[in-house]
Amino acid sequence: LEIKRWITYESGILIIETLNDLGILYDNLGNYEKSKEMFNEVVEKCEQTVGITHQFYATAKNNLATLAIRDGEFDLAKEMLLAALTTYQKKYGDEHPLSANTMNNLARVERVLGNYELAESYYLKVLGIDEKFYGKMHPDYATTLINIGVLYSDMGREKEAESYYLESLAIRKEVLGEKHPEYGSALEHLGLHSLALKDETRAEEYFRKAIEIQIQQIASIFPILTESEKEIFYSSIKEDIDRYNYVAYQLLNENPELIKTIFDFQIKTKSILFHSSNALKTRIQTSTDDDLIQLYNQWQSGKKVLANYYQMGVKQLTDHNINLDESEAEVERLEKILVQKLAEFKKILPQDNENWQSVSEAIAEDEAIVEMVRVREFKVSNQ
Repeated sequence: LEIKRWITYESGILIIETLNDLGILYDNLGNYEKSKEMFNEVVEKCEQTVGITHQFYATAKNNLATLAIRDGEFDLAKEMLLAALTTYQKKYGDEHPLSANTMNNLARVERVLGNYELAESYYLKVLGIDEKFYGKMHPDYATTLINIGVLYSDMGREKEAESYYLESLAIRKEVLGEKHPEYGSALEHLGLHSLALKDETRAEEYFRKAIEIQIQQIASIFPILTESEKEIFYSSIKEDIDRYNYVAYQLLNENPELIKTIFDFQIKTKSILFHSSNALKTRIQTSTDDDLIQLYNQWQSGKKVLANYYQMGVKQLTDHNINLDESEAEVERLEKILVQKLAEFKKILPQDNENWQSVSEAIAEDEAIVEMVRVREFKVSNQ
């Protein structure tokens, strides 16, 4: 950026582009003040050079609005988004995905501000654009259905909200599959909806299935995560676990078996956090066994590829001729070879049978383990 500023004949748009990239970088790094500084300069440079009809102007306004939402400055966010929407509509028209994305953000802001009718009008326009560009069997269309469902929940239109949640769930099941995180997210919304209706039995079922998907996803790749990444996962799932514990606790009198699920979730999530692979990784990579190092690197690469595949839907995998079963089988084959070469390698692999029973079987007759489970009250407010 400094070099481009120094070169007097450097094109203004290239400086704007670099400022925009820096804004995105700082945002990803969590340096929101610096990110805001970069995006504000993008806006200023656009106003001075290429004009407010340029896409970078609208993009910067959109990004600044996102930062304002994060800070709870919803009126400011609304102002930014309206400016971005005006630019997108002039440049691309009303029915363009960029216009739809901005209207989606505006709908979110209007919902928080309590302007439900205006939020509804934006969301319904977005839904129409999604259907026109992508069709109904698409993840973006399903996400907009969820957003409308949340709005109707806020408005007390619970029956309509449920129909939108269920339609989104069906689409995500068909397009993404039942193991995809977005399918789990749809289950979670239905759980919140059921809890708001005081239907704890249905809420427990939806929350349980959503958490199982989270644990299955993370357990498959946790050996290649850093310790900090494991802690981030644990923090993210902790609130979901707390919420599930509260719901299950309400049902223990009529369904005592739920105590096993409560303990299983506690054990499975802690096992991910406490498993450390750093020492073994260092030992392998500093060894003199080139074959072992190569095998480990192949396994690690395979795990990373699987992590990407798990974020894709079944339709996308099919469209790209990706056979998930074959990829998983290849990783398992490498794991078996690594265990044969190095017995300790098995210790960093996820154990499918980790639950309250396996823990109880692992201790001696004169030993006991006390596990404290936190149960705090959970109230449904704004989804």
